[in-house]
Amino acid sequence: RIMGQMKILRNCESNDNPMAYVYNDGGSSSYGLYQYKKATWYAYIERYKLFPDAEPAELMNLIWDRYSQELVTRTILTNEPQSWRLWYNCLKYRIYPLTTSKL
Repeated sequence: RIMGQMKILRNCESNDNPMAYVYNDGGSSSYGLYQYKKATWYAYIERYKLFPDAEPAELMNLIWDRYSQELVTRTILTNEPQSWRLWYNCLKYRIYPLTTSKL
């Protein structure tokens, strides 16, 4: 079920485009399939120890990579039941909030 919800989410956020970029989305830019802001991207990679061998500069390049965005997003949604709120604007109109009982 989570993969189906992620597909809906990425279609809403970026029209399924890993190169999607919004210059000023609430004061800072958003990147990729799930429209991560830099601070959020780095924070979740650090929290879950993802891409441990990547240099800091490489991490920003990974924001454009479909696999990397899928991994980070799936990790967040699986480990933090209320994390759907990161994408509230899309999810409130598209799918029910993600909870562990629905995964």
